[in-house]
Amino acid sequence: MLLYHLDRGHSLKEGMQINLKNGSQALSNVENSPFIRLFTDGFSFFGLDILCSTCPMIPTLFDRSGDSPFINVGDLFKIKGQVDNKLIEFIFELVRRLYFSHYPSRFQSLFAVDSVKEFHRWPELLEGKAKTFSLIDYDVYEISVSDNIPAFDSSWLRGGIAAGIDKGLFFYGVKIDSLFDVAYHYWNRDFTEEPRLEYLVKLPIRVGRKVIP
Repeated sequence: MLLYHLDRGHSLKEGMQINLKNGSQALSNVENSPFIRLFTDGFSFFGLDILCSTCPMIPTLFDRSGDSPFINVGDLFKIKGQVDNKLIEFIFELVRRLYFSHYPSRFQSLFAVDSVKEFHRWPELLEGKAKTFSLIDYDVYEISVSDNIPAFDSSWLRGGIAAGIDKGLFFYGVKIDSLFDVAYHYWNRDFTEEPRLEYLVKLPIRVGRKVIP
């Protein structure tokens, strides 16, 4: 079975083998981390990115007195997605380990779809570059996998921190139980009304033929 992987960083080549990376070597201050020790064979580049401890920064503002620092809510929402992604991935991994350990971890997988046209259903791949998605900006490679590889509905990858202003008051929080529930639906392979299917290809894997550009 052939799947297709989008290489946004132009880091892959035909015939290249993508291997897992040692977490202790790639990340700082994790030598004694019980979580890192769960992944004895390593992490994918995606997994390492989620584990990166660098926090997104926003500017601190001050009132006229200079004594009361505050932040702009708009700035907060600019970084919210990065925090949401990390929270979602950790909850999904915990649910997988509890109930679906026979499936590969998202922290150790390459993501792929079953046809090139499926990439047009992923607007977040635009990365703010253009209003109309074009695969010309990226490389697409074939990935050869077994015919029985399962598909998961990525529409369940949602949730995170709820924040905003209601009746003049700022609210900020997260419903962990809701995140747990959508993670369970994802790993249970429940499909939404309009599923957006993705395949988790466990590494290592060899890159196939380049199909775009």
